[in-house]
Amino acid sequence: MKKEQVKSPVEPLACYEAVKHEWDKWRQDKSHIRAKLFTNYIRKSDWFLTTHAASEAALRRLIFIGLRRKKVPYDVAQDWMDGHSITYGRQKGHGTFIVYYDRLFNPNWEQTLKAGVGLEELWGLWNDFSKPVRNALAHGARKYTDDWLDVALAIDRLFMMRLDLVIQPVIGGTPFADLRNLIPRLERGDSEVKAEGTLGILPNRVKERLGVKDASSRLASIVDPKLVV
Repeated sequence: MKKEQVKSPVEPLACYEAVKHEWDKWRQDKSHIRAKLFTNYIRKSDWFLTTHAASEAALRRLIFIGLRRKKVPYDVAQDWMDGHSITYGRQKGHGTFIVYYDRLFNPNWEQTLKAGVGLEELWGLWNDFSKPVRNALAHGARKYTDDWLDVALAIDRLFMMRLDLVIQPVIGGTPFADLRNLIPRLERGDSEVKAEGTLGILPNRVKERLGVKDASSRLASIVDPKLVV
């Protein structure tokens, strides 16, 4: 007797299209997210890479807002964000997103994930599927067919949208649009309050081994002058 094939509850293509339809409406007023995306794409892999970068920018945005809510002045918080990297994923230690988030927000990250429909599962998929796909593409390790990229795109988009729904009641609005629209408004901050002291942990500083002037000079020294217009 021939075995009956069991179909998945939602076909991958239908799932992708449903998320895309929701995403196209959601992102319209999310200026912080739209600024990270390209207007036109040649390859779907580029589309995915910028979307995944936007999802990381979304997580960074929460840390920035958390610092501002702790009365760190805007320019101080911005300088700290520009000068420090954040490690994303399930890691918990110096320079990791979860530790930063937990020191800035109540409820903490674990509780936040549990508060959203499917958000905990999306965080798992973001770590176990989307992020490895992004890493392999960015490092030129392998190529992916459209079905892989469609699933990764849907995960990243739905993760941002569900996270937005959960965090809005906590901060008084969406973190991914103009922050002046938050209710209550973020305070100007206290000049005595520093990001390092607020977080209470060693920073994960971005290390630039060489300045742009030195790099440019060294590059010029090995370029054939005949090729310079």
